[in-house]
Amino acid sequence: MGERLVVKINNGGKDFAAIYYHWGAYTVDALRIVQRIINALGNYEKKSEEQIQLDLIQMCERDGGGVEYDDIQYVSHKLHCNFKHDNISRNDGLIAISPEGVSQMGQWATPIHIDLHNKVIDNYVFDSFSSYKEYCDYCDEWELDAEPYDSIKRISCDLAYFSFEELPILYMELDNSDYIVKHDDTIYTLIA
Repeated sequence: MGERLVVKINNGGKDFAAIYYHWGAYTVDALRIVQRIINALGNYEKKSEEQIQLDLIQMCERDGGGVEYDDIQYVSHKLHCNFKHDNISRNDGLIAISPEGVSQMGQWATPIHIDLHNKVIDNYVFDSFSSYKEYCDYCDEWELDAEPYDSIKRISCDLAYFSFEELPILYMELDNSDYIVKHDDTIYTLIA
């Protein structure tokens, strides 16, 4: 089945690329993927939408992925290039840039949205509880042992919505943590 992830890239209110990772929807792995995407774009503020799309396609190809099959003709026509379309792995990133491909990609996957204009990430790769009591109620319902509140690691920023600058900090805080963390009153269980 796979823990399916789709990363949608938005600039100025418009989603212009979507990348699907078949085994990407694990919390820390998803953050690693987002960091790799941001790094691949470099100084994107000075690039056209087409150049950003080309950079994303090249990143997917370097990683072993490529252009999603239904998008090959659109990509070749829009960017005037031929792209690798055999021996690509859905585990390593299938990218769509056509309006139809972007909107349809990963309707059944866990999403992360990268907003280039505002330099923020909207993340859904976790489970959350609005309070410790809600978390304990959930554990009781499923006959699980709740972690004691004081033993739950506190992270420095919100896991659901954070800036590009907070991403490496958050990634380091989660990289070696247990499956459960807290920020303010919210309890997050990581998908691992």
